Amino acid sequence: MMLEVEDIHTYYGTSHIIQGLSLEVGLNEIVCLIGRNGAGKTTTIRSIMGLTPPRRGEIRFKGKNIARIKPFSISRMGIGYVPEDRRIFPDLSVRDNLEIARRSRVLTETGWNIKEIYDFFPKLKEIEDHRGSEMSGGEQQMLAI
Repeated sequence: MMLEVEDIHTYYGTSHIIQGLSLEVGLNEIVCLIGRNGAGKTTTIRSIMGLTPPRRGEIRFKGKNIARIKPFSISRMGIGYVPEDRRIFPDLSVRDNLEIARRSRVLTETGWNIKEIYDFFPKLKEIEDHRGSEMSGGEQQMLAI
């Protein structure tokens, strides 16, 4: 397994938000969290990223327990979190946004390149000359990821 979340319990103060959640993500697998507002989707991701660590349970990435590791270390391991606000450069093209990201350590360490990103998100290749501000919300989200 690439990612294993086992029986985590996450709190905000005294509010017990996630109660015994477990999930697995295999290598080259895409998993979606779906649920109503307030179901704990964001808190689950925040727990995995170390932003709101669980009080109980384990989170393993490539076999290593990361449940109490700092978020910047988790990010350097290759796990990313894209908030809803997207944070792309609206005045730059898709290609320019990707070029800036390519120069970061994390992107080069994981082996991603722009061709692979276009293979994964073919729509971005079609609109590579569009500025971020000219894109739909879904297109912006693909670019942010």
